[in-house]
Amino acid sequence: MSLEAYLDRVSRGWRGPALAALVALLAGLPGVFGAPPLDRDESRFAQATAQMLETGDYIVIRFQDQPRFKKPVGIHWLQAASVSLLSETEARQIWAYRIPSLLGVMLCAAATAAARCVRPEPPLQSQPTRC
Repeated sequence: MSLEAYLDRVSRGWRGPALAALVALLAGLPGVFGAPPLDRDESRFAQATAQMLETGDYIVIRFQDQPRFKKPVGIHWLQAASVSLLSETEARQIWAYRIPSLLGVMLCAAATAAARCVRPEPPLQSQPTRC
């Protein structure tokens, strides 16, 4: 059995999106756990979320003493849920703040693989897409 035939067989149905999500997970895990904060925006998001958890104010997001209305509040809520479930606010472990982004990447990979199965075929393609 050729590699192409094997990949075609294991990527049919729900397995294609699941395989894409698994590949995204395996590609993202080293960065989630091994990399330090990469830019100042990531540190600001983590700090604002930590302050939100410490103060209990989930509506007005603050970075130090200034309101932070630059980004939608949803990412802070997702980070707060992740930190609450997986870590301690006082520990300030950056990997706990990255979990929502990793889950988002996995969801995008799965959605892309699933969308491949529902797109119309180009008229000149010789073999149909199997899903």
